Amino acid sequence: MHVLHVVARKTGFYANAAVLAQVESLKKYISVDLYVYNASSLNNYFLSALALKKHIRNNKYDLIHAHFSRSAFLSLLVSGRVPVIVSYMGADVLGKNLINRCIRQYVSKHAVYQIVKSREMGNFFSDNTSLSIIPNGVSFESFKPIDKINARDILGLSQEKMYILFAADPMRKIKNYELAKSAVKILKSESKQKVELLILYNQPHERVCSFINASDVVLLTSISEGSPNIIKEAMACNCPIVSTDVGDVREYIEGVKGCYIAKFCPNNVAAQIRKAFSNCEKTDGREKIRHLDIDKIAVKIIEIYKRIIN
Repeated sequence: MHVLHVVARKTGFYANAAVLAQVESLKKYISVDLYVYNASSLNNYFLSALALKKHIRNNKYDLIHAHFSRSAFLSLLVSGRVPVIVSYMGADVLGKNLINRCIRQYVSKHAVYQIVKSREMGNFFSDNTSLSIIPNGVSFESFKPIDKINARDILGLSQEKMYILFAADPMRKIKNYELAKSAVKILKSESKQKVELLILYNQPHERVCSFINASDVVLLTSISEGSPNIIKEAMACNCPIVSTDVGDVREYIEGVKGCYIAKFCPNNVAAQIRKAFSNCEKTDGREKIRHLDIDKIAVKIIEIYKRIIN
């Protein structure tokens, strides 16, 4: 079995580190190639389509697996007789962008199979016969609990502060940075401890584990999500979490000591962070998500590949 994975990059960065991790996990079992194209402009999309068509023609693939609806659209245009499956990642289903919505409708009609990351995303599709809910997996080798003092030494962070990790681009409105900033402002005004909002964005993926373990709580304030990777990575590191009730977050953190769901209100977010601060010990989140081990997820995806090819 020979499968081509297609994913976009913008301004020099890969679109999603979880895609790269998934590709690496699949390589343990099957032959996988990765095609990364430039999606920084409409002209680059056109050039990428031509280059992708040539690449497919010059290589014999049994299947194309595209990540994000736009990658699937591009792949469908040039795939010829090679079947295309799509993994929707979140915003391409839950977002309100009209272009994305039109692209998704086209892709859903022409892709041979569709993968979504959460039940919420699955509700957007009326035909469930060729659709599976498979969250991104977590590498338990890459993400694991390490000593907080050592993690902070690695990153050059203070040992005296209370760090709240915001792992997203603050400029992306859907990530709701203003809510995080407002909540932390409240905490700073009333706390005797030094509290700092730590922004994690455009860092090498191998450093994410250190950032998580160096933090006292991981904060997600997004307006909507599919199945946010940072939540699962934080759980694999046994780090306390405060998150808005988006995607499948509640499903994973509910009942885990030190992990809390917050309302879209700065005072409530601040209150939940206080609870997380009071639980300074590591959580048991890692045990809660054992079923999301990236190799177990790879096996599920390969089962889909086999059904399509056969």
